Amino acid sequence: MDGVFHREVFGGLIEGSTSPVARHLFAKWSDIRRVRAPTYGDFLPESSPRVTENMMVLAETEAGDFVYLSMGSSSMRLVGRDLTGRLVSAVDGVVIRYVETIYRKACADFTPAHCIFSANFREVVDLWERIVLPVQASPAAGPKFLILHSEPVNFRADMLERALETIDNAIICTRPTVETGGRIADAWIAFANRAARKLFGIADRPDQLTRSLPFLFCENEIWSSLTEPRPDEPRTIFHRHPKTQAEYMISSRLAGDHLIFSVVSMGASDSDLVWV
Repeated sequence: MDGVFHREVFGGLIEGSTSPVARHLFAKWSDIRRVRAPTYGDFLPESSPRVTENMMVLAETEAGDFVYLSMGSSSMRLVGRDLTGRLVSAVDGVVIRYVETIYRKACADFTPAHCIFSANFREVVDLWERIVLPVQASPAAGPKFLILHSEPVNFRADMLERALETIDNAIICTRPTVETGGRIADAWIAFANRAARKLFGIADRPDQLTRSLPFLFCENEIWSSLTEPRPDEPRTIFHRHPKTQAEYMISSRLAGDHLIFSVVSMGASDSDLVWV
C-alpha cells in the first residue's frame, strides 16, 4: 500500500518479533482455539497494565464495518486521538486503510494477524507492531470482536539520536540557564553526540555546564557571539584556535526550551580535536 511500510503474517508471528506480549497473546489464543473458539471473556478483563494500556477492542457491525469499543491509555496517547465509538471506515488515513484490510481478513478467516507498519500519521512513533486476535461473544456463536495489542517498535526520537551519533559534526543539545535580564549565562548539557564527546571529552551521560568545556565555549567572546542577542534564528561564527591553529565553524540556535550547538572542524587533525 502506497505510503505505508508494512509486513504481515496471518496465523502466526513475524519472525524476529520483539514483543513478549504479542507472543503471549498469540500462544494463549492458539491454545484455546485447539479446544474451542476463543471468546472476549478469555482475554478481558486483563489484570496486567502493560497489556491493557496498549490494547484496543473493536466490534464487527452488522454492515461489516468495525467500531472502536475501547482504547488503552498508552495507545490513545501515542496515536494522538481517542477513536472510541468511531467506525474504522470513517477514520481517514492510509494507515487506517491498511490495517482495515488486516482486520477484515482476520475476522473473516477467524485467524490471528501480526503486522509491523509505519505510522506516518503520528510524529512520535516510527513503526508499530500489532497483533490482531479475533474472538466471539461465546464459544458457540455471537458477535465477533477484534482484540488489538500495539507496541511501538521505533520511536522517532530514538532514530534521530542514532542518526546524530553517526555524523561527524559535533552536536550538543543543552538547557540554557537564563539570568533575570534574559542573558543566557550558561547551559546544562542534555545530549552530546559521539563527535562532541570525542572533541570535548564529554562523558557518555553528561552532567555538566557547556561553559565548563575545555575550549571554545569557555571563551567569553565566543559565548557572547553565540548567545547575544538570543539566537532565535541560526547563528554561525568561525574561530581559529590560537594554540593549534585548528579552524572551527560554530553554530547556535534556540529550539523551544533547548539551545543547540553544532561544531564543525575545518582541516584539523584528530590529535588536535581531542581535548580532555
